[in-house]
Amino acid sequence: MNTTLTLPVTISSLSEPEKTIWNGEYGLKLSGYFSALDVSLYGFYGWDDTPFLNNEITFEAATPPSPSLPDGISISGEYKRMAMFGADAAIPIKETVLRAEAAFFPQRHTWSE
Repeated sequence: MNTTLTLPVTISSLSEPEKTIWNGEYGLKLSGYFSALDVSLYGFYGWDDTPFLNNEITFEAATPPSPSLPDGISISGEYKRMAMFGADAAIPIKETVLRAEAAFFPQRHTWSE
């Protein structure tokens, strides 16, 4: 016997970062333009654009001998901080420009956390 259970979804809270100057986002870029090479170093510290969602199945109270059954799904979320460091370089070779870029995220949350 197959039973289909439809559960109501409740979005409880998506906590946004406090909007103050001290809780903002910061970026810095240093560039150098030389005869044989253009190079830039940059960094960013701020908030991820997408909130990380947490979901939880809620259960009704058990009435013995029946077990408790799911009665809904509660979703909440929060924005997480992130940091990024990067560099780029451009080297002209005759009419062609060779360009390279790299970035490193030492503080970035993943969905499995």
